[in-house]
Amino acid sequence: MEVFRRLKRMYLASAAGLFLVWLTPYNFVLKIRFLRYLSRARLPRILYDGSTYFLVGWICRWIYQYVRSLRNGDSRAAALRKQRDLFETLAAIVSTLFLRRAYALARENVDQLVDLERRVADREALAFEPPPKRLLRLATGVYRSVCEPVFVGLEHVPDFGRAEHRRPLLFVSNHSILALELPLLIEGLYTRRNMWLRPLADHAHFQIPINGSVLRNVFGCVEGTPRHCDLLFENNQAVLVYDSLAALVLVSNPPFSSFRPRADLLRDFFFLQISGWCTRDVETKGRSKV
Repeated sequence: MEVFRRLKRMYLASAAGLFLVWLTPYNFVLKIRFLRYLSRARLPRILYDGSTYFLVGWICRWIYQYVRSLRNGDSRAAALRKQRDLFETLAAIVSTLFLRRAYALARENVDQLVDLERRVADREALAFEPPPKRLLRLATGVYRSVCEPVFVGLEHVPDFGRAEHRRPLLFVSNHSILALELPLLIEGLYTRRNMWLRPLADHAHFQIPINGSVLRNVFGCVEGTPRHCDLLFENNQAVLVYDSLAALVLVSNPPFSSFRPRADLLRDFFFLQISGWCTRDVETKGRSKV
């Protein structure tokens, strides 16, 4: 029984890992390669063909454990162990159903799935609605009481409250203060110029469940890809670009400090690449550039 219990937990851990892979973004290269491998390999196909028998076995096992759990006279520890086995078997049944359906969708349809996720991500990027200004000022009230921002040259920034002033704009900042100015910058431009900045964020930020949801749904961040730049500029939105890389966080601390010159070159290269996505679109479409 103990061997069977360990095998069941290994199966649940594997299913959880596959589920996490399924939840990764569409442009995660390892995810695409892994799905393409699964769609071509023989072992997943054999397991899929025999998954019906696994499913029947899990259901029979769950019924057997449920009947056993109805018996009286067990100690508290034995009763809890039976309940745990019962829930683990139920989780195995749900996992088997998920894996069957996921493999049926991914088999020979990887490119279609990636394209579907890409279109969903594009729709989510354009569907963002800024919160009310009163609520935004209330949320940043404590922050502004500590460090009230001062905007210089704000008269050169167009007022997006008027439709004729809307055009694609590019704002460039850096991580010198770890983007702590982002809430105040967004709040200041939104309340003074009716303009909500759409920051470009690193892919790694969206891998963290809570952090990714906050960035996407509260700040309106999008993943820093040329495709998203195209979409935002085509809809006359303002884009905020940070010029630093995630790797610079490492090389700024020992023992990686010796790699700082190389990191500076990488920073310059990727900054030019990111800003090039934006300015390329603005120049190609014959629109103004900031």
